[in-house]
Amino acid sequence: MNRDHYIKRYKKENNLKRIVALKNQDIDSMRQLQKSSPNNLSLKFEFAKLLLSKGEEHYEEASNLLCELLETKNKRYAMLELGKLEIKKGNLKEAKDYFELLLSKWEDAYARLELGKIEYDLKNFEKAKYHFEQVLKEKNDPLVLFQLARTEKKLDNISKARIHFDAVSKTVLDANIKPSALLELGKLEAEEGNLDKARKIFKDLANQNVPYANKALIMLEYRNGNYLEAIKLINEELKNGETVDEKIILALSKELNIFFDIDYNEIPLTYLNKQILDYDEYTALSHIIDRHVNGVNSFNFNKKLDIYELFYETKSMLARENKIKNLVFNDVYVIPYQSIGEVGEEYLRVVTLPDSKNIITMYPMFTEYDEETEDMLDFKKKLIKRFQKISKK
Repeated sequence: MNRDHYIKRYKKENNLKRIVALKNQDIDSMRQLQKSSPNNLSLKFEFAKLLLSKGEEHYEEASNLLCELLETKNKRYAMLELGKLEIKKGNLKEAKDYFELLLSKWEDAYARLELGKIEYDLKNFEKAKYHFEQVLKEKNDPLVLFQLARTEKKLDNISKARIHFDAVSKTVLDANIKPSALLELGKLEAEEGNLDKARKIFKDLANQNVPYANKALIMLEYRNGNYLEAIKLINEELKNGETVDEKIILALSKELNIFFDIDYNEIPLTYLNKQILDYDEYTALSHIIDRHVNGVNSFNFNKKLDIYELFYETKSMLARENKIKNLVFNDVYVIPYQSIGEVGEEYLRVVTLPDSKNIITMYPMFTEYDEETEDMLDFKKKLIKRFQKISKK
């Protein structure tokens, strides 16, 4: 057997092994293949992508491989994957660096879209808008238009946001994004005082069983004093003439998760009734101390702070500019406050009863946040992971 024939057969066997290993998601086999062919750039890249798909424990190995590829002809794709990896790790600024470097050399729609999302998350809304608009010049993508609409809303360009949400809602290209666009359009109309338009949108979406639509409709009715309508949406069997005040309170509290830093089933009914039916500052203070001073939450106050003093000081800081402008049952404020938290949090989140300064709960946070939909759940998961990481240091 001559040398050329041997090399050809070796490459063919290795290629077959690679196909099988990738199909079976076999990390060990891919690692052995990569070690036996360290100069095979495509194999190294495929192995790195496989590692990324296998979870956090493989991120470091994947990162090392991709960094090696930065010195090769595959550096464009390595930058892209490294940027995606930093997003997974929650390092938005590092991800931004990779995408900006990539875009300084090549135009890449995916990298630009991801950069736009990062700028949005970092509150750089003008930059986010620029990147979304650039992507849309190349391709009319409803998902990107949806991102642009959300950005225009953040910039208080209400007319443009409305036009974009409406355009996305009328597309037939993406049935998944359409309800989200309508929901955002409904929230925008509600916040702008166009209640009839918002109500119609929410009702139509609720009839289609779109997640959050019924909750949005309940909140809309409650915030506008339509208590009977709100309770009917929760319990169609409510009899005419029955006393509904307490039932509204209890049902809405459960439906809207008014105490969103606690699981509803953990809330003593005595606390719930006292705070909403008959507000009491001492009870609120006791709750905050139990949950966020002596508790085991991820959101604990700096031990050096006097919580009683902070509680009353906070009331004077509940200003319009700190209030989250979202259609939520309670009033929610986010206030910058250095060293407020036990592990370095620098924002104070405060929840009050609607249209009042009666504080229900307050706790420290790592960052500003103003989305109260499913994004909040993802944010909490990231926050807890970050807390665990810090606590191990």
